[in-house]
Amino acid sequence: MTIVGLKIRKIWELKGFSQEYVALQLNISQRAHNKIECGDTKLDNKKLDSIIEVLGVSKPEFQSFDEMSIVGTVIKSGNTDNYQIETQSLLLKQCQDRVNYLEKENLFLRDLVSK
Repeated sequence: MTIVGLKIRKIWELKGFSQEYVALQLNISQRAHNKIECGDTKLDNKKLDSIIEVLGVSKPEFQSFDEMSIVGTVIKSGNTDNYQIETQSLLLKQCQDRVNYLEKENLFLRDLVSK
């Protein structure tokens, strides 16, 4: 797996997304998305920008993403109240994103069944 692919995977995992969800948002198959993460498919800037948008991070955040730095920042700050608020906000955002995804998936599946 490439460094870019690893960042993509870690971000969607941290956000509570699935690979299938990200692929659906990009209008590609899960297999095609897996090939991007594994480095089997060349990733141009346009596709990377699309992935970053789906992941809900900025390009600088994506470029500087380091899973361990997130943990280190929380530990160094020592401000657990601030951490709890940020965690609650993140969890709320993840839940909202998940509900939106499930609503889209439900519509998609209903459309398939009705055909």
